[in-house]
Amino acid sequence: MATTTPNASGKDMDTEHSTAATVTSSAVPVDYSHIHGGAENYDAHHSTSKIRSELLNLKSDLDTLMSRASSMNDHELHDAKDKMMAKFGSMQQSAKDMASRASQRAADARQQFSQKAADAKQQFSQKASDARHQLDQGVDVTTQYIQERPLQSVAIAAGVGFLLGALFRRD
Repeated sequence: MATTTPNASGKDMDTEHSTAATVTSSAVPVDYSHIHGGAENYDAHHSTSKIRSELLNLKSDLDTLMSRASSMNDHELHDAKDKMMAKFGSMQQSAKDMASRASQRAADARQQFSQKAADAKQQFSQKASDARHQLDQGVDVTTQYIQERPLQSVAIAAGVGFLLGALFRRD
């Protein structure tokens, strides 16, 4: 019968798996703050690694249980089933928590995108309004100039027409 020892999280595990747990739990924490998403990316990676580790441990424990089940009495089988269900419940809760965090991050990103789109629309509308106002001012100034100096305006238009005609006729 395998003995159990507490792992880094304080949960009991078979001694045959304790070496692997010691190796994986002795990893040095890495500072991801310089990467886009920083701590969030680290948390997501850590959560995924935790769930993967829990799944591997659950599979291993289930394999061990299956190999020993024929030699266990009803009380031992019931206890083993309860432990397996508790481990499965813990893993299931971890997965739900990770999904909830991912959903919240997606909602936050959607909100940020919507806000940036609204800001861009507002800026575009403001610039279009400014351009329309300047065009209207140009039309008003030109109209006023033509009304104040009609003969001079006709002479300027004829001169511009003559120059454009001369330029295009050179071909």
